[in-house]
Amino acid sequence: MNFKYINHSKEETVLFLHGFLSDHRAFIDNISEYEKTFNILLVDLPGFGKSKSVGIDYTIDTIADWIVEVLDECKLESVHVVGYSMGGRVAASLIYNHETRVNRAVLESTTLGINDDDKRQERIEIDEYRALSIEADYELFIEKWSNLGLFSSQIKLDTDSKNEQKELRLSQTPLEVADSLRKYGTGTQTNYWPIMKSSKKILILAGEKDEKFVRLGNQMLQVFEDATFTCIKNVGHNIHLENSVEFNERVINFLLEGQ
Repeated sequence: MNFKYINHSKEETVLFLHGFLSDHRAFIDNISEYEKTFNILLVDLPGFGKSKSVGIDYTIDTIADWIVEVLDECKLESVHVVGYSMGGRVAASLIYNHETRVNRAVLESTTLGINDDDKRQERIEIDEYRALSIEADYELFIEKWSNLGLFSSQIKLDTDSKNEQKELRLSQTPLEVADSLRKYGTGTQTNYWPIMKSSKKILILAGEKDEKFVRLGNQMLQVFEDATFTCIKNVGHNIHLENSVEFNERVINFLLEGQ
């Protein structure tokens, strides 16, 4: 797994896990605020950036194991974890499989899987259709993906931010992206809703315009023993992009509570 470890010789490290159609560069514009207090660990999740997916047999639980291998290579006993959307699902896998390697966790606009068998199968079929669309015409898929209601609140973003996000999405390798969707999409992944048990301090974030993930965020409060849910005003799915100032402030304050 490709990673970038920015070691400032601080006592604690923050691991950032990016979302779908992205890579370790997704949080580059955020990390300067964290570097004042923390070391930074950025990874390319499988199928994105320089981390391969095609031809490798793995699950979302395997990804958690690979992250631990990265932590070992960097000689990190444990880290804070900030996971966005797909990266939040991977963060949940890390908490479930390797809880002792996690200090505190921030789950941004994410879920623990799909609890209903029929809905899970439906999502697998949707993601297969998406994977085929990616393989057939990636640029067209990106255009349609960007216009999903999930991202409608991004209309207020400045032109540079929109262009940077589009370029990051287009820089991914279509066959790798499609393969990742088949191997750890929301329908395919382990359903952690009925099995998750953790006493870790968790901050759950969702944007108020992202109604689905506001609902899921509230539901996660019933799963984690020591979780807090915060709904961020006037933003949608990608909080760290749409309002980086408030996102960084809330996350850093949460992480510093433990010091």
